[in-house]
Amino acid sequence: MNYHSLSRLISSFTRYIFPLLLGLVWLSAAQAATNCATQTDIPQLECEALVALYTNLDGANWETSPSNNWNQNDSPCSWWGVNCTASPPNTNVKVIRLYERHFSGSLPTELGNLSSLEELVLQRLWHDNNWDTYTSAISGTIPTELGNLTNLRILDLNYNNLSGSIPSQLGNLANLEELSLRDNEFYNTSIPVELGNLTNLKILDLYYCHLTGSIPTQLGNLSSLEVLDLGYNGLSGPIPAELGNLSNLEYLRLSGCYDYDNSYCGGGTTDSLSGSIPTELGNLTNLKKLYLDDNQLTGDIPSSFIATNLPNLTYIRLECNQLTASDTNVVTFLNGLNSVWTNQGESCPSNTVPNIPTNLATTTISQTAIDLTWTDNSNIETGFIVKRDGIAIATPTTDIANYSDTDLT
Repeated sequence: MNYHSLSRLISSFTRYIFPLLLGLVWLSAAQAATNCATQTDIPQLECEALVALYTNLDGANWETSPSNNWNQNDSPCSWWGVNCTASPPNTNVKVIRLYERHFSGSLPTELGNLSSLEELVLQRLWHDNNWDTYTSAISGTIPTELGNLTNLRILDLNYNNLSGSIPSQLGNLANLEELSLRDNEFYNTSIPVELGNLTNLKILDLYYCHLTGSIPTQLGNLSSLEVLDLGYNGLSGPIPAELGNLSNLEYLRLSGCYDYDNSYCGGGTTDSLSGSIPTELGNLTNLKKLYLDDNQLTGDIPSSFIATNLPNLTYIRLECNQLTASDTNVVTFLNGLNSVWTNQGESCPSNTVPNIPTNLATTTISQTAIDLTWTDNSNIETGFIVKRDGIAIATPTTDIANYSDTDLT
């Protein structure tokens, strides 16, 4: 081969073959994926569970991909949001903590194979405080297989579009300390009674999940509970007296749906909590905030609602109910809090009951007569009822704020 022939061969290689080889190398790298059979970080089943999570939730389009390393190498413990335990050969996935704006798809059943998992956080992020900017989220149902994760301490799936029902199998998670499922779409399903088995639970957050049915009395077994948020659902029936057993509780929200999204919750009539406020809630000595607003609660606010029983209470909301407050000690206590506790409020429907009269005072006229006065806080009442020893003795008409009782014995 002469010089010119060799020159032409080199030129052809440079112009055609070398770029082709570069293209093949680039294509191979772009398609690289984790080989769970050959990686040595964690057991193969756990690796396959992570890859299934990535695949099911459209991981290639996550905001952090591909720099997060998910499904890019054979070291799953180096992937963003994944933490593993100890050192090989006994390494297992301990934590999955992902906050994303581009989740899309459903949770894989393979997550149930992560037997050493202690934290599972898959939370959709806000963007500039606006959900509409990114509409993608995790959908489908919560796999019952998550009930196999007996080492799990935290399960946080907040702000997604999960549907179906909350699996009763979650009641098997004896070590669980936080269960947060707020702002999902469990339409027309109820709170599993099995959650009452979670005696190590500190946080139960089912806020705005479109749940219906009653509050299980079994939740009164959650002796470690500090936060119970069941607000803005379509729950009905009475408030269980058993909630008064939650001696560590600091935050209790059982708000109805009037001032959030009435259409999702069925309104405040048949799908609201009803009956009286249990006296037992006055046993919650660690309680700091209490929300019972926007329901159909009736009767007298319990006389147990006083400072000596609720020394840590700083905020209470009871508006938009049909409550009365005849105990002056209760009225004094509630008026001293940062609170909204009368029956009216901006969010109440127009047919709500009147505001409770306050500042009841008595003046002795003689041994057989006293004068009663009070402050009328409403302009929609149809009158008042004056009782002596629980028996009605008079019915002053609207806008009257005094009564003379001259028949004492």
